[in-house]
Amino acid sequence: MVFLFSIAILGAVVGLAAGGRLRGLLLEKLRFVGLLPVWLVLAVIPQVLVMAGFEDWPSGAALVAIRTAHASLVFGVAVLFLVLNLIPWKRPSVDAADRAGLGLLLLGVAGMAAVVLANQGTMPVSVDLLLSTDNPALKYGLMHGSYLDRSLVGPGTVLPWLAWTIPLPLLPADPPYLSLGTLVAAAGLLVLVLTLMRPYGRRSSGERTFSPRLSRSRRPLRGRRRS
Repeated sequence: MVFLFSIAILGAVVGLAAGGRLRGLLLEKLRFVGLLPVWLVLAVIPQVLVMAGFEDWPSGAALVAIRTAHASLVFGVAVLFLVLNLIPWKRPSVDAADRAGLGLLLLGVAGMAAVVLANQGTMPVSVDLLLSTDNPALKYGLMHGSYLDRSLVGPGTVLPWLAWTIPLPLLPADPPYLSLGTLVAAAGLLVLVLTLMRPYGRRSSGERTFSPRLSRSRRPLRGRRRS
């Protein structure tokens, strides 16, 4: 999540440098924006509980069920939001460039959801992390299965090619690894931020611009009769 937020900030900086408008990040063009705070609350619940010192977690099948249910809700809300904005509504507010970003974001989120749900609600992490990390707590937690949402890639890992196996030493996150789905989602988020920040006048040909001033009906002018 930290990596994706960093990509969003990078997109905003690049958008401003290219003459874009920060107002576009208010998401005026997107629909069903109310789903975003729901997604954010669901996504941070485990981290908040851990930071609050909650340790009375169940074990065995009950823990797997909780992990899977939580991951299903988080990814389900995200996918629902993206799909609803990709639907060609009667009066669309997004154009082809916006849909490209939304489509890439949806593809990346789907990849992350697939590997997490296939591995009992956890994101598998490369075993190379045990050798490269200087964080003893992270190493201990992965080796002993103490993390709620992470596990080590092993013989029983499903879809290992979608796991966190791509090293990124300068990544502002712990562990410094990314998945293929995360990279695709980051590309989509970057494209979406840049397209949302474009001035209203810069739109593809044939697409309607998202501006209330352009929605006024044009009525034919009737000339006055001369007496």
